[in-house]
Amino acid sequence: MQLRELYEKHYLPMLQEYDTSPRTIREYETTIDAWENALGTLDIAEVKKKHIVAFKKYLAACPGKKKGTLMSTNTIRKHLRMLNPLLVTASNGTRRCKGLGILKEVPYLDPPAETFRNATDALTLEEIAAWIAAAKTSKMPPIAGIKAGIWWENLLTFIYNTGIRIGSALKMRWSWIDFEFRTLEIRKENGVKTAYTVTLNNEAIEVLTMMFNISGYTEPNNHVFNWTMNLRTLYRQAERQQKLAGIPKNRRSKFHGIRKYFGSEITSKNPAAATKALRHVDPKVATNYYTNQRQVSDPFVNAITPIRKTIDLIDLQKNSPTPPPTPVLLHHYTACNTEVIVMF
Repeated sequence: MQLRELYEKHYLPMLQEYDTSPRTIREYETTIDAWENALGTLDIAEVKKKHIVAFKKYLAACPGKKKGTLMSTNTIRKHLRMLNPLLVTASNGTRRCKGLGILKEVPYLDPPAETFRNATDALTLEEIAAWIAAAKTSKMPPIAGIKAGIWWENLLTFIYNTGIRIGSALKMRWSWIDFEFRTLEIRKENGVKTAYTVTLNNEAIEVLTMMFNISGYTEPNNHVFNWTMNLRTLYRQAERQQKLAGIPKNRRSKFHGIRKYFGSEITSKNPAAATKALRHVDPKVATNYYTNQRQVSDPFVNAITPIRKTIDLIDLQKNSPTPPPTPVLLHHYTACNTEVIVMF
Protein backbone atom coordinates (compact mmCIF):
# COMPACT_ATOMS: atom_id res chain seq x y z
CA MET A 1 0.00 0.00 0.00
CA GLN A 2 1.27 3.45 -0.91
CA LEU A 3 0.90 6.61 1.15
CA ARG A 4 -1.82 8.15 -1.05
CA GLU A 5 -3.96 5.02 -0.94
CA LEU A 6 -3.64 4.95 2.86
CA TYR A 7 -4.69 8.57 3.04
CA GLU A 8 -7.68 8.33 0.70
CA LYS A 9 -9.09 5.03 2.03
CA HIS A 10 -8.36 5.27 5.75
CA TYR A 11 -7.24 8.71 6.93
CA LEU A 12 -9.37 11.10 4.85
CA PRO A 13 -12.70 9.61 6.04
CA MET A 14 -11.62 10.26 9.63
CA LEU A 15 -10.73 13.87 8.77
CA GLN A 16 -14.13 14.43 7.19
CA GLU A 17 -15.80 12.90 10.23
CA TYR A 18 -14.16 15.57 12.41
CA ASP A 19 -15.28 18.33 10.04
CA THR A 20 -11.77 19.35 9.07
CA SER A 21 -11.38 22.52 7.01
CA PRO A 22 -10.61 22.36 3.26
CA ARG A 23 -7.30 24.06 4.00
CA THR A 24 -6.12 21.18 6.20
CA ILE A 25 -7.10 18.65 3.55
CA ARG A 26 -5.14 20.61 0.93
CA GLU A 27 -2.09 20.59 3.21
CA TYR A 28 -2.24 16.81 3.56
CA GLU A 29 -2.55 16.41 -0.18
CA THR A 30 0.39 18.77 -0.78
CA THR A 31 2.54 16.71 1.58
CA ILE A 32 1.59 13.48 -0.20
CA ASP A 33 2.45 15.09 -3.57
CA ALA A 34 5.88 16.04 -2.22
CA TRP A 35 6.38 12.54 -0.79
CA GLU A 36 5.65 10.93 -4.17
CA ASN A 37 7.98 13.38 -5.95
CA ALA A 38 10.76 12.53 -3.51
CA LEU A 39 10.31 8.77 -3.07
CA GLY A 40 8.09 7.65 -5.94
CA THR A 41 5.90 4.58 -5.35
CA LEU A 42 7.56 3.43 -2.15
CA ASP A 43 5.48 0.86 -0.28
CA ILE A 44 4.50 2.25 3.10
CA ALA A 45 5.48 -0.99 4.85
CA GLU A 46 9.10 -0.38 3.80
CA VAL A 47 9.42 3.15 5.19
CA LYS A 48 12.51 3.60 7.34
CA LYS A 49 14.49 6.48 8.80
CA LYS A 50 16.64 6.76 5.66
CA HIS A 51 13.50 7.53 3.64
CA ILE A 52 12.52 10.30 6.06
CA VAL A 53 16.02 11.77 5.71
CA ALA A 54 15.72 11.63 1.91
CA PHE A 55 12.31 13.31 2.10
CA LYS A 56 13.72 16.13 4.24
CA LYS A 57 16.60 16.65 1.81
CA TYR A 58 14.15 16.84 -1.06
CA LEU A 59 12.05 19.44 0.77
CA ALA A 60 15.13 21.50 1.66
CA ALA A 61 16.00 21.71 -2.04
CA CYS A 62 12.50 22.82 -3.09
CA PRO A 63 11.92 26.48 -3.98
CA GLY A 64 10.36 28.74 -1.38
CA LYS A 65 7.48 31.15 -1.72
CA LYS A 66 9.71 34.05 -2.69
CA LYS A 67 11.69 33.95 -5.89
CA GLY A 68 15.26 32.77 -5.46
CA THR A 69 14.68 31.23 -2.02
CA LEU A 70 14.45 27.66 -0.75
CA MET A 71 11.70 26.12 1.33
CA SER A 72 11.75 27.48 4.87
CA THR A 73 12.41 25.24 7.87
CA ASN A 74 8.92 26.00 9.18
CA THR A 75 7.36 24.67 5.97
CA ILE A 76 9.51 21.54 6.21
CA ARG A 77 8.31 21.10 9.80
CA LYS A 78 4.71 21.41 8.59
CA HIS A 79 5.19 18.70 5.95
CA LEU A 80 6.67 16.37 8.57
CA ARG A 81 3.80 17.18 10.91
CA MET A 82 1.30 16.21 8.22
CA LEU A 83 3.24 13.04 7.42
CA ASN A 84 3.47 11.77 10.99
CA PRO A 85 -0.21 10.86 11.59
CA LEU A 86 -0.28 9.03 8.25
CA LEU A 87 2.63 6.86 9.31
CA VAL A 88 1.07 6.35 12.74
CA THR A 89 -2.13 5.18 11.02
CA ALA A 90 -0.07 2.72 8.99
CA SER A 91 1.41 1.32 12.22
CA ASN A 92 -0.49 0.54 15.44
CA GLY A 93 -2.40 3.82 15.45
CA THR A 94 -3.57 5.81 18.47
CA ARG A 95 -6.60 5.97 20.72
CA ARG A 96 -8.21 8.37 18.30
CA CYS A 97 -7.34 6.46 15.14
CA LYS A 98 -7.14 2.69 14.75
CA GLY A 99 -3.88 1.58 13.14
CA LEU A 100 -3.54 -0.83 10.23
CA GLY A 101 -0.42 -2.61 11.47
CA ILE A 102 1.28 -2.35 8.05
CA LEU A 103 4.29 -0.41 9.30
CA LYS A 104 6.13 -2.13 12.15
CA GLU A 105 7.72 1.02 13.59
CA VAL A 106 7.25 4.74 12.90
CA PRO A 107 10.69 6.25 12.25
CA TYR A 108 11.60 9.40 14.20
CA LEU A 109 10.94 12.38 11.94
CA ASP A 110 13.49 14.74 13.58
CA PRO A 111 12.03 18.09 12.46
CA PRO A 112 14.38 21.05 11.82
CA ALA A 113 14.56 23.84 14.39
CA GLU A 114 11.52 26.10 14.33
CA THR A 115 12.09 29.71 13.37
CA PHE A 116 9.97 32.61 14.57
CA ARG A 117 9.44 35.98 12.97
CA ASN A 118 8.44 38.91 15.10
CA ALA A 119 5.39 40.86 13.98
CA THR A 120 7.24 43.80 12.47
CA ASP A 121 4.42 44.06 9.92
CA ALA A 122 1.95 44.98 12.65
CA LEU A 123 0.26 48.20 11.65
CA THR A 124 0.62 51.23 13.88
CA LEU A 125 -2.31 53.01 15.48
CA GLU A 126 -1.89 55.90 13.04
CA GLU A 127 -1.85 53.55 10.03
CA ILE A 128 -5.00 51.76 11.19
CA ALA A 129 -6.78 55.07 11.74
CA ALA A 130 -5.73 56.30 8.29
CA TRP A 131 -6.92 53.02 6.74
CA ILE A 132 -10.34 53.31 8.39
CA ALA A 133 -10.63 56.94 7.30
CA ALA A 134 -9.82 55.98 3.69
CA ALA A 135 -12.21 53.00 3.83
CA LYS A 136 -15.13 55.35 4.46
CA THR A 137 -14.97 56.40 0.80
CA SER A 138 -15.36 52.81 -0.52
CA LYS A 139 -18.16 51.95 -2.93
CA MET A 140 -18.08 48.18 -2.40
CA PRO A 141 -19.64 45.88 -1.28
CA PRO A 142 -23.00 46.76 -2.84
CA ILE A 143 -25.19 45.66 0.09
CA ALA A 144 -28.76 46.86 0.22
CA GLY A 145 -29.55 49.13 3.14
CA ILE A 146 -25.99 50.01 4.15
CA LYS A 147 -23.36 52.28 2.66
CA ALA A 148 -20.13 50.55 1.77
CA GLY A 149 -18.07 53.11 3.69
CA ILE A 150 -20.00 52.46 6.90
CA TRP A 151 -19.68 48.68 6.37
CA TRP A 152 -15.89 48.95 6.06
CA GLU A 153 -15.53 51.36 8.96
CA ASN A 154 -17.45 49.04 11.28
CA LEU A 155 -15.63 45.90 10.08
CA LEU A 156 -12.15 47.33 10.61
CA THR A 157 -13.10 48.93 13.92
CA PHE A 158 -14.51 45.64 15.17
CA ILE A 159 -11.36 43.71 14.22
CA TYR A 160 -9.27 46.40 15.92
CA ASN A 161 -11.18 45.98 19.19
CA THR A 162 -11.40 42.18 19.23
CA GLY A 163 -8.35 40.95 17.33
CA ILE A 164 -10.36 38.25 15.54
CA ARG A 165 -9.38 37.01 12.10
CA ILE A 166 -11.07 38.37 9.01
CA GLY A 167 -12.51 34.91 8.28
CA SER A 168 -14.19 34.82 11.70
CA ALA A 169 -15.53 38.35 11.25
CA LEU A 170 -17.14 37.47 7.93
CA LYS A 171 -18.61 34.21 9.29
CA MET A 172 -19.97 35.91 12.41
CA ARG A 173 -23.74 35.59 12.87
CA TRP A 174 -26.09 37.47 15.16
CA SER A 175 -26.84 34.30 17.11
CA TRP A 176 -23.18 34.21 18.20
CA ILE A 177 -23.46 37.51 20.09
CA ASP A 178 -24.63 37.95 23.67
CA PHE A 179 -25.25 41.66 24.23
CA GLU A 180 -26.14 41.14 27.89
CA PHE A 181 -22.85 39.46 28.82
CA ARG A 182 -20.91 41.38 26.12
CA THR A 183 -19.40 38.29 24.51
CA LEU A 184 -19.00 36.79 21.05
CA GLU A 185 -18.90 33.02 20.71
CA ILE A 186 -16.91 31.89 17.70
CA ARG A 187 -18.55 28.55 17.04
CA LYS A 188 -16.37 27.42 14.17
CA GLU A 189 -13.15 28.75 12.74
CA ASN A 190 -10.78 27.14 10.24
CA GLY A 191 -12.38 23.77 10.83
CA VAL A 192 -11.93 23.87 14.61
CA LYS A 193 -15.01 22.37 16.22
CA THR A 194 -14.44 23.67 19.74
CA ALA A 195 -16.01 27.07 20.31
CA TYR A 196 -14.26 29.95 22.06
CA THR A 197 -15.43 33.23 23.49
CA VAL A 198 -14.34 36.77 22.70
CA THR A 199 -14.86 39.62 25.17
CA LEU A 200 -16.48 42.71 23.65
CA ASN A 201 -15.44 46.17 24.83
CA ASN A 202 -17.51 49.36 24.55
CA GLU A 203 -16.43 50.26 21.02
CA ALA A 204 -17.09 46.73 19.75
CA ILE A 205 -20.59 46.87 21.26
CA GLU A 206 -21.17 50.24 19.57
CA VAL A 207 -20.21 48.74 16.22
CA LEU A 208 -22.56 45.79 16.65
CA THR A 209 -25.40 48.04 17.81
CA MET A 210 -24.99 50.20 14.72
CA MET A 211 -24.92 47.18 12.41
CA PHE A 212 -27.93 45.76 14.25
CA ASN A 213 -29.96 48.95 13.69
CA ILE A 214 -28.88 49.33 10.06
CA SER A 215 -29.51 45.72 9.07
CA GLY A 216 -32.92 45.65 10.70
CA TYR A 217 -32.00 42.29 12.32
CA THR A 218 -34.38 39.71 10.92
CA GLU A 219 -32.85 36.26 11.43
CA PRO A 220 -30.40 35.00 14.09
CA ASN A 221 -28.37 33.16 11.42
CA ASN A 222 -27.85 36.25 9.30
CA HIS A 223 -24.23 37.38 8.98
CA VAL A 224 -23.26 40.56 10.81
CA PHE A 225 -20.83 41.57 8.05
CA ASN A 226 -22.36 40.15 4.92
CA TRP A 227 -19.78 40.03 2.11
CA THR A 228 -21.41 38.85 -1.11
CA MET A 229 -18.30 38.85 -3.32
CA ASN A 230 -15.18 36.67 -3.44
CA LEU A 231 -12.29 37.11 -1.02
CA ARG A 232 -9.90 38.25 -3.75
CA THR A 233 -12.08 41.32 -4.25
CA LEU A 234 -12.11 41.91 -0.49
CA TYR A 235 -8.31 41.96 -0.28
CA ARG A 236 -8.05 44.06 -3.44
CA GLN A 237 -10.34 46.67 -1.90
CA ALA A 238 -8.30 46.65 1.30
CA GLU A 239 -5.12 47.18 -0.73
CA ARG A 240 -6.64 50.19 -2.50
CA GLN A 241 -7.79 51.68 0.79
CA GLN A 242 -4.32 51.39 2.33
CA LYS A 243 -2.78 53.01 -0.74
CA LEU A 244 -5.29 55.85 -0.47
CA ALA A 245 -4.43 56.17 3.23
CA GLY A 246 -0.80 56.86 2.33
CA ILE A 247 0.57 53.67 3.86
CA PRO A 248 3.89 52.82 2.10
CA LYS A 249 3.81 49.75 -0.14
CA ASN A 250 6.28 47.86 2.04
CA ARG A 251 4.06 48.56 5.08
CA ARG A 252 0.75 47.54 3.53
CA SER A 253 -0.60 44.56 5.35
CA LYS A 254 -3.62 42.32 5.20
CA PHE A 255 -6.13 42.32 8.03
CA HIS A 256 -3.61 40.42 10.17
CA GLY A 257 -1.73 43.71 10.55
CA ILE A 258 -4.58 44.94 12.76
CA ARG A 259 -4.69 41.66 14.68
CA LYS A 260 -0.95 41.92 15.34
CA TYR A 261 -1.35 45.46 16.66
CA PHE A 262 -4.10 44.17 18.95
CA GLY A 263 -1.88 41.33 20.20
CA SER A 264 1.07 43.66 20.76
CA GLU A 265 -1.02 46.12 22.77
CA ILE A 266 -2.34 43.45 25.12
CA THR A 267 1.06 41.76 25.41
CA SER A 268 2.57 45.04 26.62
CA LYS A 269 0.17 44.94 29.57
CA ASN A 270 -0.40 41.22 30.18
CA PRO A 271 1.24 38.48 28.05
CA ALA A 272 -1.02 35.77 29.49
CA ALA A 273 -4.12 37.76 28.53
CA ALA A 274 -2.74 38.21 25.01
CA THR A 275 -2.25 34.46 24.60
CA LYS A 276 -5.88 33.89 25.61
CA ALA A 277 -7.25 36.74 23.49
CA LEU A 278 -5.41 35.52 20.39
CA ARG A 279 -6.57 31.94 21.06
CA HIS A 280 -3.18 30.22 20.86
CA VAL A 281 -2.40 27.42 23.27
CA ASP A 282 1.35 27.93 23.00
CA PRO A 283 2.42 31.34 24.41
CA LYS A 284 5.43 31.28 22.05
CA VAL A 285 3.12 31.63 19.06
CA ALA A 286 1.47 34.75 20.46
CA THR A 287 4.84 36.20 21.43
CA ASN A 288 6.81 35.39 18.31
CA TYR A 289 4.21 35.72 15.55
CA TYR A 290 1.66 38.24 16.81
CA THR A 291 3.75 40.57 18.93
CA ASN A 292 5.68 43.55 17.61
CA GLN A 293 8.51 43.65 20.14
CA ARG A 294 9.16 47.36 19.64
CA GLN A 295 5.53 48.22 20.19
CA VAL A 296 5.63 46.23 23.41
CA SER A 297 8.98 47.36 24.79
CA ASP A 298 9.42 50.96 23.58
CA PRO A 299 6.91 52.61 25.98
CA PHE A 300 8.58 50.92 28.95
CA VAL A 301 12.15 51.46 27.76
CA ASN A 302 11.52 55.12 26.99
CA ALA A 303 10.04 55.59 30.46
CA ILE A 304 13.30 54.65 32.21
CA THR A 305 14.76 57.63 34.10
CA PRO A 306 17.74 59.02 32.12
CA ILE A 307 20.90 58.07 34.00
CA ARG A 308 22.86 61.09 32.75
CA LYS A 309 20.59 63.46 34.67
CA THR A 310 21.27 61.53 37.84
CA ILE A 311 25.02 61.57 37.16
CA ASP A 312 24.96 65.34 36.54
CA LEU A 313 23.09 65.85 39.82
CA ILE A 314 25.70 63.82 41.72
CA ASP A 315 28.56 65.74 40.06
CA LEU A 316 26.89 69.04 40.93
CA GLN A 317 26.66 68.06 44.57
CA LYS A 318 30.32 66.95 44.63
CA ASN A 319 31.66 70.11 43.00
CA SER A 320 29.59 72.64 44.95
CA PRO A 321 31.49 74.51 47.79
CA THR A 322 31.10 72.95 51.24
CA PRO A 323 28.87 75.15 53.43
CA PRO A 324 29.94 75.88 57.02
CA PRO A 325 28.64 73.44 59.59
CA THR A 326 25.27 74.30 61.03
CA PRO A 327 25.08 74.30 64.85
CA VAL A 328 22.99 71.47 66.10
CA LEU A 329 21.01 72.16 69.24
CA LEU A 330 21.55 69.28 71.67
CA HIS A 331 20.20 70.71 74.94
CA HIS A 332 18.24 73.86 75.53
CA TYR A 333 17.26 74.69 79.04
CA THR A 334 16.99 77.70 81.40
CA ALA A 335 18.86 78.00 84.66
CA CYS A 336 18.67 81.07 86.88
CA ASN A 337 16.92 83.02 84.13
CA THR A 338 19.91 82.39 81.85
CA GLU A 339 19.63 80.38 78.68
CA VAL A 340 22.32 77.76 78.27
CA ILE A 341 22.91 76.31 74.78
CA VAL A 342 25.21 73.39 74.23
CA MET A 343 26.44 73.09 70.63
CA PHE A 344 29.07 71.30 68.60
